[in-house]
Amino acid sequence: MQTDDHDMSNEQTLSILNRLHAIERFSLANYARYAHPWTPENKQHVHEAILDIADEQQRYANSIGSLIVDRNGYVEGGSFPVRYAALNDVSLDCFARRVIEDQKRIIQAVETWVGELTGDTAARELAQEVLGAEKGHLDNLLEAMDEVTNKPVRSTAEHDSVVAASTIAAISLALAV
Repeated sequence: MQTDDHDMSNEQTLSILNRLHAIERFSLANYARYAHPWTPENKQHVHEAILDIADEQQRYANSIGSLIVDRNGYVEGGSFPVRYAALNDVSLDCFARRVIEDQKRIIQAVETWVGELTGDTAARELAQEVLGAEKGHLDNLLEAMDEVTNKPVRSTAEHDSVVAASTIAAISLALAV
């Protein structure tokens, strides 16, 4: 194990690696394999971009798991957050916006963990590699979404408020008839 003498214990490193493993393995992009968002033909490339993210996150989860075992640790179990079930069978637009938000959350968490992995060079380098990949995934997904909309993607909160306003307008119109 490549550790600097005084900075970090093996237990701390294993704890961070397990969190990194979980965030990669149980990301929203990975959940897309089970959620099956409704995808119109002209947006198939966005769905493929999400599945590409999932594939690479799964590869990183496997690498992180191997490093944990190499450190005489064990890979902690886990599952997808229950809140993901609310996204089953939603439109790709809605799902992709949530993946964008999840990517931002992942990047923020991994940045923190990279800063904490001061005593284990191999673990820190792997976390930095994951961080670079996650930033690239976010950029690729934003670009794929921009191609479809021909404008920058709105935040999830903005999207939800537009959907709510449209729903209220539709209900008001239906009640007026």
